[in-house]
Parts: sequence; structure tokens; C-alpha cells
Amino acid sequence: MPAHSAPQRLIVLPPRFIGDCVLVVPLLRQLRHALPGAHIALRLPKGAIPLMVPCPYVDALETDAKGLSAQDRQWREGGYDAALILRTSWKDALLARLAGVRHIVGYDQQRLSRTRVARRGWFLHTRIPYSALDTRDHQILTHGRFLEALELWPGALAPERFGLEGERPLAVLHLAAASRNKGIDPAKTLPTLHWLHRQGYRIACTGLAADAPTYEGLRSASGLPLANLAGRMALEELPGLLQRANLLLSLDSAPIHMAAAVGTPSIVGVYGATNERQWAPWDPVGRIRFEPVYLSLPCRPCHAK
Repeated sequence: MPAHSAPQRLIVLPPRFIGDCVLVVPLLRQLRHALPGAHIALRLPKGAIPLMVPCPYVDALETDAKGLSAQDRQWREGGYDAALILRTSWKDALLARLAGVRHIVGYDQQRLSRTRVARRGWFLHTRIPYSALDTRDHQILTHGRFLEALELWPGALAPERFGLEGERPLAVLHLAAASRNKGIDPAKTLPTLHWLHRQGYRIACTGLAADAPTYEGLRSASGLPLANLAGRMALEELPGLLQRANLLLSLDSAPIHMAAAVGTPSIVGVYGATNERQWAPWDPVGRIRFEPVYLSLPCRPCHAK
């Protein structure tokens, strides 16, 4: 990847179908969050322009110029310092290169003719692996890897840098909480961790650096290849990890609510002294499966350990 600073003028080229243009909106939202002062342009098929006019994350909408000469001029007049090419187009990458765009990011799969595609990545500075036909990742998550390429919110949607790539399901374990009265004996999670491992799950453990020894103890006691991410992830990276996860097992703590916000399919919350009805993940449309774990003691909730 070339050395670069955060782009000030960038353009996004989604695929040329209206549905694909809609699926790029989450990427645009993340770009705007990471680059609030940047000029972000979106180049669309003509039929998608009316649909995208209300999008609050872009500064300009444009369509592809007709003819190679006009397209070359369009690229040069744009003055972009970054281009995100979500199309399988080597021609757009070439025109961006000729126009002097200093960071061109695109998928490594490019269409060479009407019937032939190949993994080339010609004229790109950074190549994003295009998903296999049988991938289990939603295309929105795949698009999110463009953020990693720009070093914006690193890893927010791409936990590959933590060794979690692949198609196996992902479970996240979070045994940290600001209130000590929410804690449990970590050893009580061992049967669950072994069961998840037998089901084929990768298991990632999250928290602060101070929580890392707890997870190291679990890894030693269980003999399982737990990915200890405690202290290795920034807070803003956690939603991206949870967005990839199939399951979250957590104390009554912030990740439960983050997981609900990003749509983690299954959440198991451990509520010892706290009220699982009051502090359950908010899910008014029933997108997630939530299972609270607690003992039915007459004294709870008491907020006492």
C-alpha cells in the first residue's frame, strides 16, 4: 500500500445495478463518519441517481461520461486523491491511474470481456479479495474492507488482521464490565467454550488490556485456540467485530447493546445481580435471538455480587 494521508477528495464507484448502489450506503456512512470534512462523490448509473439524491453521506452524484475521451476528462477534472472501485472494471482503474489518483482501491476480480473474468487487480494500488460465490459474508461486509485499505477505522469491518478470517462461524466472549458486581467466575464458561469449539466456532475474547490474563487463563485451562483480543482492539473496532459475529456471550455490559445495534444474530447475556428486562438488548423488530442467563433468586436484582 502506498504511503498516504487521509483523502480529502474521493470517489466511490459501485456496481452498475440499482440494488448494488443501495448496498454501498453503509460504506458511505462509514466514510462520512471517518472523514467528516472530505468531499465524497458517487458515480452511478443514470437510473440510480433519483434514488440516491437523498443520501446524506455524499457531496456529489455523477454518471459515467460517454466515450473513452470524455471518461478520461471526467477523471482528470475530478481531482480525486482516492478512488474506491467496487466494480469489476480494469478500465476505471486505468483511467484513475492516468488521472493521477494516488490511491486506487478495487476488487482483484476484473471483467476482461463479456464472458470472462479473472483475478488480476490491474492498475490498482490496493487489491481487495473478491468473495467466492459460496461466501457466507454479506456483500456489505465485503465492501467494508475498503475502509481498512484506506486505514480508516482499521479493522472495523475486517477482523482478518486478528487471525479470524475464513468461513467458520464466529463467537465473541466478553467477560469485562465496568461494575465488579456483574462479574462471574471465568471457569464457568469452560463447558460452553468446549461446546462452541465442537460446533466449529472460532472464539474471540474481548476486553481491556487488564482482562487479557483472564482469557490467557481460559485458553490454558481449556486447551482451545481462543483469540485473545483484550487490549488489542480500539473501542470503535468492536462493532465491526460484532457485526461479523454469529454469537455474543457477554456479561451485562456495553457489547450486548453494540451487538444489538449491528445485528449480531444471537446474544447470550449473563445477568447476575442486574435486571435482564431493564437492560436487555433493544430489539423492537425481533432481529436477534436473546437468551438471558441468571439464577431465579428472590433477592435479585440487587446489584450486589
